[in-house]
Parts: sequence; C-alpha cells; structure tokens
Amino acid sequence: MWSPFRAAGVVSDGAAPAVCYTLGGETFVACPAGDTFQVLDAARLRLKMVGPRLGAPSSCLAARSEWVFAATGGSGGEIVSCHRGEIVARHRGHGAGGAAALLCLGPNLLLSAGRDGFLRLHSTPDKPAPGVRRRAARAEEPQAEMHLGAGFVPTCLAHPPTYLNKVLVGGADGSMQLWNVATQRQLYAYSAEALGNPTGAAIRAIEPAPALDVVALAFADGGVALHDVRADRAVARFEHSAAGRSSAMGGAAVSAGASAAGVASLAFRVARGGAQLCAGGADGRITVWDLERKQLAGVVRSAHEGAITTMAALRSGPLLLTCGGDNALREWAFEADMESAEDGGAARLLRHRSGHAAPPTVLAYYGDEGRTLLSAGDDRTLRAFSTFQDHQSRELSQGRTASRARRLQVSEAELKLPPVTCMAANMMREPDWANVVTAHRGATSAYTWRTATLAVGEHVLTPPGKRLYPITAVSLSACGNYALVGTEGGRVDRFNMQSGIHRGEYEDRRLGSAHLAHSGGVVVGAHSCCANRLMVSAAVVADGNKGEVKVWAFRSRRLRALVPLPAAP
Repeated sequence: MWSPFRAAGVVSDGAAPAVCYTLGGETFVACPAGDTFQVLDAARLRLKMVGPRLGAPSSCLAARSEWVFAATGGSGGEIVSCHRGEIVARHRGHGAGGAAALLCLGPNLLLSAGRDGFLRLHSTPDKPAPGVRRRAARAEEPQAEMHLGAGFVPTCLAHPPTYLNKVLVGGADGSMQLWNVATQRQLYAYSAEALGNPTGAAIRAIEPAPALDVVALAFADGGVALHDVRADRAVARFEHSAAGRSSAMGGAAVSAGASAAGVASLAFRVARGGAQLCAGGADGRITVWDLERKQLAGVVRSAHEGAITTMAALRSGPLLLTCGGDNALREWAFEADMESAEDGGAARLLRHRSGHAAPPTVLAYYGDEGRTLLSAGDDRTLRAFSTFQDHQSRELSQGRTASRARRLQVSEAELKLPPVTCMAANMMREPDWANVVTAHRGATSAYTWRTATLAVGEHVLTPPGKRLYPITAVSLSACGNYALVGTEGGRVDRFNMQSGIHRGEYEDRRLGSAHLAHSGGVVVGAHSCCANRLMVSAAVVADGNKGEVKVWAFRSRRLRALVPLPAAP
C-alpha cells in the first residue's frame, strides 16, 4: 500500500549525463532520476516514459532505438538493458567502482568503460516478441574484455565517424587511447602534452567534429581542445571562462575570460556562418565558439545553476539541448543574427522543464482533489507540481529576475526572495486576487502569490511598528479574504488579501506589552476556523522549552482562552 508511485518535480538528478537518441525520425532524451530514468521528447520536452526501478542510482546511460542501457553503482555494479521500460537483461559490470561511460556500437553491441581499468563489450539482447509473456531478466556475461593498462582510469568514450570498430577512450590523467574493439587491441596512445593538456587534467568529454578525423576534448581545468586523431596534431585550444575576448587560434589559446572553470560537456552545431563549438561548464555557463571566424561567438551566463552535464545539437533546427545538475532540461534557439557575443550568439531560451535545484523545505497540496502540489525549496523558488501531467508543472514567477540578472551580471538566484519557511494557500478566491501567502527566511514581511497567473502578488504584508521581527507563521482564512501573519517577536496580525491593508492585531492586554499576542515567544502557527469565528495561535515560550495555545475571537480579536503546554508545539 505504501509503495512509491512516482516522483514529482524530478527532471534529472545530475548524477549522470543524459543521452539523446532518435526513434522513428524523432529525438528523445533519457535523463537519470534517482534509481530510475525517464524519457522526454525533444520537440516539446514532454514526459513519454518512466523506466523501471534499477535498485541503485545510475552512473551513466546509453540509448538507441527502443533501448535504454543504464550502469548502476553499489556493490553489484551491473549494467541493465531496458526495452520500453522493462528490464530484459542484466550484464556483469565493473564491480563496486561502476562504469564511467557507456557507448552503443551498431544495433547489437554495447561498450562499457569501468573505473577498474577495463573495457567490456556486451552483446545486447534481442527485441522481445510482441505478445510474449514477460520473463525474468536474464544474466549476461561480457563478449570481450580489454585491459587499458596499469594506472589508466577511463572517464569517457567516443566513436569517431568512419572509424570502423574503433573507439576513443579518455583518461583521468589527461591522456587518450584508440582501441579496436573487434581485434581487442590498442592502436594508439595520445599523451596529455600532445593533446594540449600540459597540466594533465582529466578528460571529461570527447565529441567528434563535423570534419573527419577531428574531435573536441573537454578538460577538467577549463580547457577545450580540437585534435586531429589521425595525425596526432593539435588544431586549436580554447579556455572556458567568463570575461575576455581573445580571438587568436592555433598559436595561442582562445580565451573567454581569465578564470578557469571545468568543462563538462561539448556539442557541435552547424550555423549559417559555419560550424560552432558549444561548451558547457561546471559553472553553468555555455560558451559558443565560431570555428570559421576563429572567434568567440558568445557566452550564455547562468544557463544552469549547476554543472551542464549534457549538451546536444538537435537536427530539427538551430536548437541546443542542455541538461544540468540543477534538475533542469533546457532547449536554446539560435537566432539568425550571429553577431551578438553577449548572449551566446543570440541564443534564447525556447522551452524548459525544471524542478527544485535544492531540497524542498515546504510542501502543501493545493485544492481538494490533490492534482497540484505547492512546493518551496532552498533554491529560492516556489513551484506548482502537477501530480497528473508533468508538463503542467510550473515555477511561480518572481518578476523579471532573469533579465535583471543578465543586466547586473549576477546569478538569478541572488535576485530572488529568500527560501520559504511557511506557506498557506486557499483556492476560494483564486480568480479574484492573491490566494497564497508565504513567509521567508529572515524576512520581516510576508509575500502574496496568485496561482491564477502563477506569479508573485502585488501586495507585501508588513506588520506595523518601528521594530520589525522575522515572519515565522502565515495562514489564510477559510473565506480567502484575510491573511494571518505571526512573527518571531510574538505578534499576530491580520491583513486583507484583496487590498493588502492591515486590519488589526491580536493583542493580549494582560501582558502589558502593546500589540503582542504572546510575550517573549515565537509564533509557530495561526489558524482560523471554517466559519471565521475563532482563531487559534501557538507559540514557543520560556527559552523554547514550553509552549502555549491561545484562542481568539476572529472578528473582535479578543482573547477567549489560554492553554499552556508542558513542551514546545
């Protein structure tokens, strides 16, 4: 009865890169989500399928046609083959270290690179016949095994076009190897110095270029190199950072700034003016390089709030798909004007799917049917998640924070409200005015929100007085006309939600302190009855060891009863 049903608000956990693949002329993206994965279509970023429970979080994914392959961590370290959400086979993996990368080779082969220093070639199972009764997943042994050499730890894999049966293996020491998986022989070894990587930084990604024999390499120290693998010759090197605009290629590195930030993903796209190389950084920025003009085309700042783990250029148009560690999947459109270098060569956000980038702190069902879940997290966002249709989930807007952040050159999170600590909602007056009220960490005012427009409301509720205390409790009346606001100083105030006007405070005149409902206590709750006749407030008093509950007449705001508590509520 209490088994998990589905995860709300999860797009990608960022633990492993997402993978793009095509099926029937359409492009799909498989994203890791805890101990499972989910598949979305790239055209509208709508959820198409949720994978089975894998038993452990996945360390890497691969996909082709109707198949998704996932390498799991843990003591088993196995690799599972899933056909349309059903586990068909389990392959022997790389032990506790797990697999660092997976690569599909042709229609029936899968290559895995393990942190144990081995390459393993697996034969993938056949497609289950339609109408056949489901059977238990069968265990599979590797078809071939190749040792990469002492001290070499693989980090990524790539198959250069036209290189039959050959793969490139990037290493944690900054070097690279070329292997023939058919003959199980190493053909060549590229030193870190030859790759333009004198510091020996780990290779995080290998991406084949549109030009034959050329690949792009992403390094952990922020470098990006173009290398001719046939001639073992460096073509160019770039530096992924934020400020400068150096444009020399070949003899000198092309820099996007002074500070180095690791590069986590790469993608090539063909624009009207020529080929472009896009680099996704560990700092959440996208750097676009124009390879024909030999200059920086642009930088998309704060594209993600975490590392960009996946980048893919879509064939359906001038689109770039990115997936980050901030639980977000974004699709960027490149405009015809490629002259602007301040916004990534005129790149604009076309569509996106996202959830909380930090753990949620406050949850509340909205409405009586349980179709919507209001959630606030440490990422300073307030979101409405649909429990039925994932694409209907939205973030409640806090104004033009994105444009202001670009103008001020700061992160968007810095301009948002502090994290929510308390929240109340009432759908009674949803079409008329704001119907959600929130308290925020350290804030001395409560904020209103409108679910009808999914945006912050026009009124800010600030208790009167010269000395202001942080808001610790909020509530809405049953009719939706009034908001109750409790503070750390012991005040409980009432506001009109339509006008935002202060409509009095609940004052215990026996305390001798003006306008206080609780003396020396922190209000932790305030609620009114369904008929708006009584209001109940609770507070922590006496150094947090005891508490009290007071019952008030809602309209006259007079104290009716006091219930002392032996422990804090």
